[in-house]
Amino acid sequence: KHSTLSMLKIVEFVLLKINMEANVSYCNNSVFDECIRIASEKYSKAHAFSIGKELEKLSSFLSDNNMTNLSYLFWVNPIRYRITQSWTGYDSTLEGHSRLPDIKSVIAIAEIFSKRDEQLSLRDIFTTSVLALLMCAPSRISEILALPADCEITECDGKGIQRYGLRFFSAKGYEGNIKWIPTLMIPVAKKAITRLKELSSQARLLAAEIQKNHSNSTMGTLKENIPQDFPWYDREKKIEYSNALCLLTEGQLNQNKKK
Repeated sequence: KHSTLSMLKIVEFVLLKINMEANVSYCNNSVFDECIRIASEKYSKAHAFSIGKELEKLSSFLSDNNMTNLSYLFWVNPIRYRITQSWTGYDSTLEGHSRLPDIKSVIAIAEIFSKRDEQLSLRDIFTTSVLALLMCAPSRISEILALPADCEITECDGKGIQRYGLRFFSAKGYEGNIKWIPTLMIPVAKKAITRLKELSSQARLLAAEIQKNHSNSTMGTLKENIPQDFPWYDREKKIEYSNALCLLTEGQLNQNKKK
């Protein structure tokens, strides 16, 4: 962060100037006052304000960890600066943007997704579930379609709070990474994954059976329809057909009602 680096350079300069030694134990309000004075002279008000906020953080850190010669250190940034937003964002209707759907379409998709399974066709369930995941974890649609069925990850963060994420494999050829889902979107993501797992369960089971009996001569003409790279759905990402979240049988989405 640019303001953090600038702050550290100024603190080092002031400590050397006052104490002939860049030792943080000598930090006090006078040192920080001199730092913000120099920042105000050297940089724009916006950048000096950011440096002041970083000095506040440093002050709290040093005090909390008893790293100064003082029994207590508390310093407040004297610069007041209102950050104005120059970009007002997209029009609320999302109109006029070729790569964005209009807001009515987004709301319609959300309303369809919120319906009970028995009220939806298989095509509706598949389409809205994929789009819901795109909203939960912005990605290329090819990355969503290539998700493994066991993509869900649950871990505790440094504060002991349980987090939920999806393991993605980038379309750009990078290693897999976890995209953590915002807390408010977790129920949506879980519902979408559950629906896609159920939709693909029969196709994945069939793929597993074919893989298990691939050398069996009784498979007959079925072998003629097996993909050339079977059992790999995506060899680079090491995802087999039997573990492909969005795997479907031919014509499956043409059924009118979920069965």
